[in-house]
Amino acid sequence: MDTMKTRRMARIIRLDVAAATALLALPIVSGAASFPSYPLQSGASQVPPNILFILDDSGSMGSLRMPTDTYGELGDTIALRSSSHNTVYYNPTITYRPWMTAQGTRMTGGTSFRAVYPDYDLAGGADIDLADEDDCSSHTQNGSWVEVCGGPGQATYYVLKSGQTADASKRERYDRYQIRLVGGAVRVVRSEWAKSGSTSNSLGCPDPGKNTFGWRNCTYATPTGRSEADEATNFATWFSYHRSRMKMAKAGAMEAFGLLGSNMRVGYRSIWNRDNFDIPVADGNSGLFEDVSSSGARTNSRSTWFARVAQARNSGNTPLQGALQRAGAYFSDPSASGPYGPEAPGSQYQCRQNFSILTTDGYWNNSWGYTAVGEQDSHSGPSIYNPIDDTNAVRYVPAPPYSAAASDTLGDIAMRYWKNDLRTDLDNLVPSTPANPAFWQHMATFGISIGLKGSLDQTSVAEVVRDGSPRKNGVNVAWPTPGSGKGVENIDDLLHAAVNGHGEFIAATNAEAFGEALNSVLGQIQARLASGSNVSTNSTSFQSDSRMYQATYMAGQWSGDIVARDVTAAGGISASEAWRVSNRIERSLTDGDTRNDFHTRPVLTWNGSRGVDFPTNSQESTLGRSTGAAIVSGEDNAAYIKGDRSNEKQRGGVLRNRSILLGDIVNSSPFYVKETNTLYVGANDGMLHAIHAGTGDVLFSYVPAGLDFAKLATLSDPNYQHAFFVDGPVAVASQSSAGDNYLVGSLGRGGKGVFALDVSNVSRPEVLWDKTAASDNDMGHVIGTPMVTKSNTGAAIAVVGNGIDSANGSAALYIYDVQGGSLLRKIVVDTGGNGLFAPRGADTNGDGRVDYVYAGDLKGNLWKFDVSGTSASSWNVALSGAPLFRTGTGQPITGGLAIAQEPGNRRIWITFGTGRLISTTDLGSTGTQSLYGIIDNQTTAISGRGELTQRRIAAVGTNAAGRSVRAFEYYSPLPAGSRGWYIDLGVPTAGERVVSGPRVRGRAAWYSSVIPDSGSGCEPGGTGYLNVLDLFTGTSPSGTGEGNSTSFFDFDSNGTGNNDTTPGSGGNMPIGSVDLGIGMPTESGQIDKVVLVCGSDGKCEDPTTTPPGGAPQRVGWREVLRDN
Repeated sequence: MDTMKTRRMARIIRLDVAAATALLALPIVSGAASFPSYPLQSGASQVPPNILFILDDSGSMGSLRMPTDTYGELGDTIALRSSSHNTVYYNPTITYRPWMTAQGTRMTGGTSFRAVYPDYDLAGGADIDLADEDDCSSHTQNGSWVEVCGGPGQATYYVLKSGQTADASKRERYDRYQIRLVGGAVRVVRSEWAKSGSTSNSLGCPDPGKNTFGWRNCTYATPTGRSEADEATNFATWFSYHRSRMKMAKAGAMEAFGLLGSNMRVGYRSIWNRDNFDIPVADGNSGLFEDVSSSGARTNSRSTWFARVAQARNSGNTPLQGALQRAGAYFSDPSASGPYGPEAPGSQYQCRQNFSILTTDGYWNNSWGYTAVGEQDSHSGPSIYNPIDDTNAVRYVPAPPYSAAASDTLGDIAMRYWKNDLRTDLDNLVPSTPANPAFWQHMATFGISIGLKGSLDQTSVAEVVRDGSPRKNGVNVAWPTPGSGKGVENIDDLLHAAVNGHGEFIAATNAEAFGEALNSVLGQIQARLASGSNVSTNSTSFQSDSRMYQATYMAGQWSGDIVARDVTAAGGISASEAWRVSNRIERSLTDGDTRNDFHTRPVLTWNGSRGVDFPTNSQESTLGRSTGAAIVSGEDNAAYIKGDRSNEKQRGGVLRNRSILLGDIVNSSPFYVKETNTLYVGANDGMLHAIHAGTGDVLFSYVPAGLDFAKLATLSDPNYQHAFFVDGPVAVASQSSAGDNYLVGSLGRGGKGVFALDVSNVSRPEVLWDKTAASDNDMGHVIGTPMVTKSNTGAAIAVVGNGIDSANGSAALYIYDVQGGSLLRKIVVDTGGNGLFAPRGADTNGDGRVDYVYAGDLKGNLWKFDVSGTSASSWNVALSGAPLFRTGTGQPITGGLAIAQEPGNRRIWITFGTGRLISTTDLGSTGTQSLYGIIDNQTTAISGRGELTQRRIAAVGTNAAGRSVRAFEYYSPLPAGSRGWYIDLGVPTAGERVVSGPRVRGRAAWYSSVIPDSGSGCEPGGTGYLNVLDLFTGTSPSGTGEGNSTSFFDFDSNGTGNNDTTPGSGGNMPIGSVDLGIGMPTESGQIDKVVLVCGSDGKCEDPTTTPPGGAPQRVGWREVLRDN
């Protein structure tokens, strides 16, 4: 793509978060008063996308064979009746299920061997007895009359013997199985091809004659060890619901869409344009994929879609061109009844995303319903302007791997509806992703080939884009020329369409793979809509095995995941994953290795006096549901919460289906413990999880006692509405700082409580204590990360800010004995709508014990607590009970602090940013927030900002990469007597704030600032900056560049920051702030010279930094804990 870089382009790319989620370490509290029950970063009005599923209803879909076409009933040959050769035929290693229904349950009927559905397309109608060769049924199939009868020949299948190579002409390599009546009972008879051996007429194995080959040595047996009755049921289920390509495709589609949440808008088309179901936008629910019958909203969108799929019949050729063109035309419709409705055209959502999923089992060979579009991918697209800056634009310019010489291909059609703005009357606010940079209204095309693979080496869009060209036999080639009557070239054209449509292509070679392909496509679509991230690193200096751990979640499904990626000094963040927790969980359930089995891992809780296995009797009682559509016992619900899937709807139960067993991880960031190579993170599945950092295996989980277990019971409800559970921060002491690995975590917005575990030995974790607000009205939702360290009494202590929404509305500091759990000291500093956030400590005499604790509150007070005494009773607020500093009205300190000691004079500095993102009203707040660097002179408080030196954002511009950048003032020391500095944010965009903690390394202080979007449902996300400056001056760092300054950024990778500048008043100025294009950035981390920061759109960036300029002694306990 020829891209004229603009600020708007960067902003549009970041708008993924309009329908996405994030893992910002935000000070958002739980409870009715302060915050919504959904992640605020996801947006109050997430805009559902349009998904158009296009089913191949051509005649070949009635075939009972794949990949070769065979019409009508199958003969009794190995080539036809073995899944090793006919991939749609019965495979005994698969457990077949009836089709999913709109309600998430299974269809009934057709699972008895004596009563199956013989129709090639439908799961219903007249049934036949598979045991009776005289029981027959007839129906029309692709214009021909087909008769289907029962009998042993119908229920015959051949299974390749272990260690053998498939060859249908070598019958001795296979076992034959027949399900038949023997003595009036349905039995499964196994036999083998042999010249001699026993025969038994009673088993239906007649003697073929002496010295001749035949199917001999009959026994009653099944291929997999399942019972004969279960085998007969499995075969019957396959016969009724999976026997043909059409039935297999329906099974996969209904399974995948059955797991899809309701916050989507789903339509149905067939390639022959039969019985279509456009997105129902005028029925009171904005077209959502759900069935609703209540006042103000009545729809059966979900049931109708499932019914259209289930009733589809096949006939005719394969006119894919017209089908894809009609989808594009549909997404161009501006009417109120079109895909952007139901609003009038002028009020339709500009950010609505459009996805088409085109499925086919063959080569397109018919142009019915198609109007020629010519060569689209070999001609430039129009310049598309954005609504913010109409002087710049982007456009498609032909280049590999998109362009091709042929015309009127599927690739051309997909490009036609991707490169052009389908709604020029709407602002271009469509979220962009790295896989699809289009910010205008367009159609993304996904293709699934059923049973056939093309001629190219590549099988995915990512591979083609990576290679920059199609490849055949390892050599770059032009796109093969497709056409009516062509063969595999037309499958290549489906891949080409997915490349041009910036979607994905999957060649599903068998029935099981088709269902997996659809799940993958829907997962990719949802990932484009709803992912977010936070980051923790496991090293502060570069090592070859250093890694980044990124936690994500998916809105709607409310599932979570953690991905590990290696980080190198040369290459930054690796594109490949070292592991993914969800994959490890699934593998642990199937690999037979019980050591890492997710189901058998320890799951602990607190019974009021000690740690025990989850659940306690009281918890189990509360977890039961006796009313509603999904009645469940407390025992079964506890099993579900721990990860049992057996009672989910997709398995025949009544509970909510889950695609990933880990719950959404929103505000709890992964915490890495080097000594045990373990990660800890809270999730909104009700548990804290311990994860092996080397493998991704879940080692154990903990269910805190402070949860609302009645609310937790709703987690398994199919109508589950999101709630927070274990959503707070986690801190773990290093053994060098506290004697053992003590973990202290909170519920965050999930409840009012904190808990502690001894995790020094991860194979035998010990629950130490669990505190709730049941008897303490000062305990709120603890949002700030606790601190675990050594005190001057000699005891290891947990220091906790009380958080928001306590019953007393107070700001209070809790200090617990971390081993015994006793409350050593509670210091209440303020009341009335307040709350204390993350505490940080300073060891001023270097004895390894904390002397002073600092923390900010919701009213903008910076408090200093004196804990230098050897008796806990002496610990109190310093400075005669007054705050060390007050920011002023409207500048809350919610993101945390960092503390450092200035080299040379050893002055203590506290730095932080101000702002909040707690309630929905915060989204539109434009009050001025600031960065602060405060000097504690150990004797007096600061009277106000008048004692500080004002520093400024001195320049705003764009760097060579097209990113929005800013510069702070040239380097200059603070004036004598100054108590620090401040910088007002909001330049050039109002609403900028800091809601995560800063990070200090050397002289460099790093801050992530965010700018939430507000207004229409298309802009609930945001942008932001990664900022860095000299902590001890509030300016650019000292250097040899212009103005005797330099930059901590090293964008040009020359080892200095001298060339990393932006135009400013009087000359170029060092860059100190950059919008990385990742949405709202989270708190950063660092490995050697690589700075790691992720954002609310799920992307991460890894800019490099120059040496930090000196190595001041760091006394901030947070840094000490993370370094060790």
